[in-house]
Amino acid sequence: MIQSVSGKLSGDWYDANGNLVYSIHHGYVNGAKIIDCYDYVGGNPGGAIITILEANGPRSIRLDWLRHDNDNPKMVEMFGTPYLKVYDLRRPNRLLNTYYYQPYSSDFSRK
Repeated sequence: MIQSVSGKLSGDWYDANGNLVYSIHHGYVNGAKIIDCYDYVGGNPGGAIITILEANGPRSIRLDWLRHDNDNPKMVEMFGTPYLKVYDLRRPNRLLNTYYYQPYSSDFSRK
């Protein structure tokens, strides 16, 4: 399941100001290995809670995503801009932030 989630999240995700916030590639989030995932809802859109192993120990993050080729205007019109939403684990309905996908930054995209 970790490999499936990692594939769905793969790519570079930016905040509204264009700053790189999450770089997710080959089972790692900003260099921290994904060690667990649960409450996985596969598909597109989808979601999961992932646990990464950081220098100071494991940390869990609740994420929802929507992925598509945002260079295609019809896809953007139909589904909106691809996003990665991060939620507060203690208050599941509290959205902490939304990040946006950089086209062709995933491990499986065409270059």
